[in-house]
Amino acid sequence: MENESNGINVKKFTHEEVKNASNKKAKLAVDEIRRQQLTRIRANISRWSNARTYAESQVNPNNSDLIRVFKDIEIDSHLWALMQTIRLKVMANSFNIYGADDEIDEDATKKFKKKWYREIIKHTVDAEFYGFSLVQLGDIVGDVFVSSTIVPREYVVQQLDGVKKSLGNSKDLISFKEGAFKNWLVPIGDKNNLGLLDKAAPLVIKKKEVISAWSEAAELFGMPMRIGRTSLSDNERRANMEEMLENIGESAWAVIDEEDEIELKETSKTDFSNMYDQFIERVNSELSKLFLSQTGTTDEKTHVGSAAVMENVLKDVIESYILRVEDITNEIVLPLCVKHGIVNAGTYIKADNEQKLSLKELFDIVKELMPSVNIPHDWISETFDIPIEEASEINVDEKAQAELRGSVGGVTGLVEIITAVSQGIIEVKAAISIIVNIFGFDPKEAKEMVGNPKVTKPEPVKQKPLQNPTSVMKDVSNLYKDVLKTCC
Repeated sequence: MENESNGINVKKFTHEEVKNASNKKAKLAVDEIRRQQLTRIRANISRWSNARTYAESQVNPNNSDLIRVFKDIEIDSHLWALMQTIRLKVMANSFNIYGADDEIDEDATKKFKKKWYREIIKHTVDAEFYGFSLVQLGDIVGDVFVSSTIVPREYVVQQLDGVKKSLGNSKDLISFKEGAFKNWLVPIGDKNNLGLLDKAAPLVIKKKEVISAWSEAAELFGMPMRIGRTSLSDNERRANMEEMLENIGESAWAVIDEEDEIELKETSKTDFSNMYDQFIERVNSELSKLFLSQTGTTDEKTHVGSAAVMENVLKDVIESYILRVEDITNEIVLPLCVKHGIVNAGTYIKADNEQKLSLKELFDIVKELMPSVNIPHDWISETFDIPIEEASEINVDEKAQAELRGSVGGVTGLVEIITAVSQGIIEVKAAISIIVNIFGFDPKEAKEMVGNPKVTKPEPVKQKPLQNPTSVMKDVSNLYKDVLKTCC
């Protein structure tokens, strides 16, 4: 039974075929290439524009000049850091191979947890940067590829599905879709995509020009100019002055004629560095937006509130690259592996990304749950890589009672309980119960502490008899007697 998958015939191999396939020599397309040194260039906007035109040609596309531009700009430290961030985050993910029964195939997964597949992951990510990656699979030894290397990008003409035999020959191409090499080559990317580096090129080119101008400005204005005044007609005195000015440096000194003069001219222009620095920072932020869709994880000035949002955006970007790896593996790499007898038909790959929480986020959740939920120590130790030993069982109540007994407040409380018993406020049995349950004393000790106090009941307070209530109405009546008589 045969399946057609991405132009590759996939069939279920017999045991004998698989046995014969366990060691197989690869057909290397790179052996057909006459390798030449790719000359380095200093990229500028004009070179980049012309290189794009050659790559986008519908008649005779050529990517060599564009790759030259890429090699010149990729040495930028900020740009390289962005590319490495994406590579490392994607390669740090774990991928599992699943069988036709949708269960993890442990044996097949082990074959993919090796350098050859990690290199494929890297080249898949790089395909987004450079526009295209053509990966050459190596020999098969012990049912697994021993290597996977990139075919030099300057020789690849993905627009025509071929590889140039020499840099100057764009006509006689080696096909990677047909012929003897198709089962040993993995094409990754869209043949009409020039990659993120093409979009980054004008930014990095201008950044390099500004850095160069800043360097010249620092040389011109960063140090004071040395001016020597002497007789120009006297060759000997002139030569001495030139030598002194040239050699003036740390701990400088000079021996001059009384008529000669040396002056250090300070520059008054000191704000040029701010202009250059701001331009470079703006370019860096634009590159971060281009590659990571945000600046929060690379910009030191990001506020705490927005940093979490930016981190989520970065996670989405990395997730898109992981999905790209899954697609390339399922559509191209695994069918080739089936064809070479490395894995069984019907297998597929899936990233083990069910746990998307960071360790800190996971720890915060565990910390909140621990008071109310029993979490296995083995899981905590394995998840956070913390060695945990089972602690001896300690009664929390006993520990609290011991601390209470040894505190000043605890002693004061005991005294107040015993005093309350002697005053008849608390009965003896109740006091003993309190001392046992709250303070943790033995019942016998509690009884000895309370003892047999003589209860002295306080004498009842004698209340004075209530007097007849007095009224002020009589006085009020006398006060207004004459007034009422006058009015009425």
